[in-house]
Amino acid sequence: MAEAAVAEGLSVRQFGEALGMSKSHAGRELLLERHSPAVVMVTTFGDDACVDAAVGLGVAGFLLKSGDPHELVAGVRAAARGGSCLSPEVARHVLADLRTARASSFSRSSSNLSCLTGRQRELLELLAGGRTNAEIAAELHLSEGTVKWYLRDIFVRLGVRNRVEAALAAHTRRLPPSP
Repeated sequence: MAEAAVAEGLSVRQFGEALGMSKSHAGRELLLERHSPAVVMVTTFGDDACVDAAVGLGVAGFLLKSGDPHELVAGVRAAARGGSCLSPEVARHVLADLRTARASSFSRSSSNLSCLTGRQRELLELLAGGRTNAEIAAELHLSEGTVKWYLRDIFVRLGVRNRVEAALAAHTRRLPPSP
């Protein structure tokens, strides 16, 4: 690992086979540090396998070296502020994969709600009954933030985009009773 620059809490490091460390190994090492910096992968290769590996490691961004230098600077700044960044070419592939996965997830889960935990089923029952997040939080003795977190997870598991689709799924798929 070679330290190239450190300024304003930003650490820029170069990795590569020539330096004796693969990018994925280097990214994993950085993300395991106690006070892990935001990691932005900057590479020549934007193929799905490379992007998937980097995202799986938890990087804040994935930028291509062939991109506009302004995009690189903006991406690094965004990551330093806690945001995320993707090169436009990478974003197109990621969005296409997400659309495909969402459609596939929706069709796979179209008749099965057993993928939900008991607590998630409780929340879904209340949501399907027309309750607001505040009402669900009060009834289950949770914070509204926790309710939102649960609902996001339910949406992902069911392959739905919003509370209306989740409520519809609960009604049409016959929500099984909580164990």
